[in-house]
Amino acid sequence: MPMKTVFDVRLEGELDQHRLNRFRKLLNLTPRGRLTDTEDMEFGGRTLRDTREEWVWLTLWRVSNHDWDIRLVFAGPPLPEPEITRCLAQILGAASALGLTVTRIWPEPSEPIPAPEPLELPTRRAPSVRLDGERLVQLLEIRVLEKLQQALGLHRERGTTEFGWRYVRWDPPRDSVLLQVFDGPGGTEVTLLFDAQPPAPDVVADVRQRIAAAAAEAGLREVG
Repeated sequence: MPMKTVFDVRLEGELDQHRLNRFRKLLNLTPRGRLTDTEDMEFGGRTLRDTREEWVWLTLWRVSNHDWDIRLVFAGPPLPEPEITRCLAQILGAASALGLTVTRIWPEPSEPIPAPEPLELPTRRAPSVRLDGERLVQLLEIRVLEKLQQALGLHRERGTTEFGWRYVRWDPPRDSVLLQVFDGPGGTEVTLLFDAQPPAPDVVADVRQRIAAAAAEAGLREVG
């Protein structure tokens, strides 16, 4: 099936690693590429649909150190207009949250676009699990951390305290649940973060079981 572009949004602004991590997390994009590799152009993507009849994909591209493209492409039947509008609003909301300037939207919208509501990451904490294990310079030893990330199916990241994430539910701007690993001198914590609605008890119980299994696989012990 031939690929067609739904829209292409050009953004201007510098993204260091921390800001790039946040932008991808706001839009639930699987991380790709390395900022330090000048040949890397693709920096994240998300499949909206993937069937024999249709394929819809959102991708973030680096044009230069200060210019970025985010494109929605598809193959198959045309996308419903409300879905296109919602996806575009999410992109503009994420750009607003990072202070990125929208310099072009192609094709040009037929009507003025309302000022976007900045997206925010979930910050309210559901019950969390604290873990301990082999540490190096106050952080988990890298091979242990990688085993934990892999066992939990997390997108890997390198931050000051954030070391992996995936959404249990992604429905911005008000109904997302994020599974996140934090690590630092105070220890290792795996927690669920949510927006307005806390995750249901059965969701929390299932996640805790998965954390326990992942911790055992990584050689970690639960300490609280």
